[in-house]
Amino acid sequence: TTAAREAIRRAEPFDRGLYAGPFGYVSAGSCEFCVAIRSALLEGAQAHLYGGAGVLRGSDADAEWAEVHFKMRPFSSLFPGAPSWVGRVLLRHRWLRHLFVEEVLLFCSAAWQTVRRRRPPPGRALSPLRALAFATKISRPYFWLVTLWLYLLPTAQKYHLWSTGFFWVGLVYCTFPLNLLCYLMNDLADVEVDVDNPRKGGVLYGVVAHSAALRTAVPWAVLVQLPFLAAFAASWGTAVTLGWFVAVIAVNWVYNFGPRLSSRYAPLDLFCPCGYMLVIPLSCA
Repeated sequence: TTAAREAIRRAEPFDRGLYAGPFGYVSAGSCEFCVAIRSALLEGAQAHLYGGAGVLRGSDADAEWAEVHFKMRPFSSLFPGAPSWVGRVLLRHRWLRHLFVEEVLLFCSAAWQTVRRRRPPPGRALSPLRALAFATKISRPYFWLVTLWLYLLPTAQKYHLWSTGFFWVGLVYCTFPLNLLCYLMNDLADVEVDVDNPRKGGVLYGVVAHSAALRTAVPWAVLVQLPFLAAFAASWGTAVTLGWFVAVIAVNWVYNFGPRLSSRYAPLDLFCPCGYMLVIPLSCA
C-alpha cells in the first residue's frame, strides 16, 4: 500500500534494490514467477545477499531482526569471509570487550570502509539528499537549542562579535555538525533501548534505526567535522583544537560506552552533563 511504502521510505535510509522483486521465466508454453525474497545478486567475485521478514502490527522488532539473520544463515555460510580487523583485534585481546571499545572500533571501521568504497553495493544506494535528511534526524534538531544557548551565553551584549567570521563558524558548528557527532554515538549505544522510546522516531527528537543503518551516517559525522576543526585550528592553534576535540569525544565515549558509574551515582552523574560546557570555549575564543 502507499502507506507501507511511505513508512519504509522513512525508516530505511537505503534503496532495497532487487529485493522483493518478481523473478521468473516466460516461454512459449508457460511462465512462472516468484518474489525474490531470499536471493542473491552476483557481480564478478562479489555476492550481495538479500533477505527480510514480514512485519505486522504485533511483530517484535528484535525477533524479526533475528529471523532475518536466521533465514540468511544458509546463504551466508556459503561465503565464509576473513574476519574484519575489528574481529581480529577482539579475538586476540578479549579484555577489550570489557572496556566497551567494540562499538568504538566498529564505528571507526564503518567510517573507513564507507570512505574508501568507490560506489555503494546494489541495494544500499542512497542519494545525498536522503543521506543528509537521515543524518539531520540523527542530530535531533530540537536539541540544537541547548548547544546554541550555551554558545551564546558568554556573548551577551557583545554585539561586535556579530561582525567576526569566527563567531558565525562556531554558531553553525553548534547546530548540525556537533550534535550529529554526539547523538550518533548515543544512538549506536542505545539501539535496543530506543525501540521502546516513544519520543523518538520523528524529525526533531531523533531516529529509531538499527546499528547498520546508523553506521551509514558515520561518514557524514566524520567529514562534516573537518572544515570546522580546520577553522578552529587557524584561530586557536592545532594543539588546543585537538585537545578540545579529544575532550568532546572522551566525554561522549564515557557516557555511551564507558563505565556506567558516571550516569548512576552522584556526584559522578554530573560529569557527562557537564560535557555540554565544552561548547562555551567556542564562543569565548
